[in-house]
Amino acid sequence: TCCLPWNEDFSLDEAAFIREIEFLVRNGTTNLYIFGTAGEGYAVSDTQFREISKLFTEKMRSLGAEPMIGVISLSLNTIIERIEYSRDLGVDEVQISLPAWGACTGTEIRRFFAETCGRFPDVQFLHYNVARSKRQLTPDEYGELSALYPNLVASKSGNDSAMHLYDLFTKAPDMRHFLTEFAFGSAGMAGYDAGLLISFTTINWNKAKEFYSACVAGNQRLIAHFFKELSGIRDGLSQAMNPGSHIDGAYDKLFCKFDDISFPLRLLPPYSGSENDVFEEFRLFLQENYPDWISGQ
Repeated sequence: TCCLPWNEDFSLDEAAFIREIEFLVRNGTTNLYIFGTAGEGYAVSDTQFREISKLFTEKMRSLGAEPMIGVISLSLNTIIERIEYSRDLGVDEVQISLPAWGACTGTEIRRFFAETCGRFPDVQFLHYNVARSKRQLTPDEYGELSALYPNLVASKSGNDSAMHLYDLFTKAPDMRHFLTEFAFGSAGMAGYDAGLLISFTTINWNKAKEFYSACVAGNQRLIAHFFKELSGIRDGLSQAMNPGSHIDGAYDKLFCKFDDISFPLRLLPPYSGSENDVFEEFRLFLQENYPDWISGQ
C-alpha cells in the first residue's frame, strides 16, 4: 500500500507522496495501490479521491508500473461512481470491500458483487476480506463468486488458520490470494501458491525479499526462523504503541518512516496517528534486538 502523507492543514504532501512511490517502485515492488485501510480510503472526500487517484496513476505510469485504486465506502452508489472514475483514468485494477455500516446478508453480498464485478466486466477486482466490514467471505463464497465473475481475480486477508488456508486454495483455486506475513509463511510451508500482502516487513526491503523467497521456496527451516524474528518484532511494535486500539494507518506510516525519515505520521481526523517518539522507541527496540532489520537498506 501507499500511505498518504498529510501536511499540518491535512492537504496532501505531494513531494513526500511522490518520493514514496518512487522509492517503492525502485526498491520494493511495482504492484502498488492506494486507498486501502492503511491508505485511509475510508476517510478521503470525493475531491481528494479524484485528485490523489489522478496523481498516483500518472506517477505510476511514468515509472512503467500499473496502478491499483482501492474503493471503500458505506454507499454502493459511491463505490460505483469511484470505480467509474478509476476507469476514466484508464485504471483496470480495483480493490473493493463490503460496505461496513451493517453486516451484509448472503443476498446483499451477491447484489454487491453483481453491481461491481458484474457491472464492470473489463475491470479486474481484488476483494479485501477485512473484519471491519463486519462480514467476511468464506472460501465457499469465493468459489461461487469467482465462478460467476471471472474478473474477481484476487482476495487479500490475514487469516493464517491451516484449515482456512486449505479451504481457500482448494475451493477458490482460480483466484490469487494475497496474505499478510504470517499467513503467507504458513501458505509457503503448505506449498500453496499465494501472494504476499506485505506489511511490517517493509521496514527493511532486503530482509522482506529474503522472507518472500524463503516462503516461495517452501523453505520450512528458514520460514520458522523468520517467524521467530517477526513475532519478536511484532511484540516490540505493540509495546511501542500507546495503549488502546489504533486504525491501520497509525502502524503503516511508522513503517514508511523507515524509508523516509521525514514522512509525516498524522491521519485524517478524527483518527489519531502515531507520534515521533513512538517511532523512535520502535527504532531503538530494533537496533537493540534485531539490528539486521534496520541496516543494509
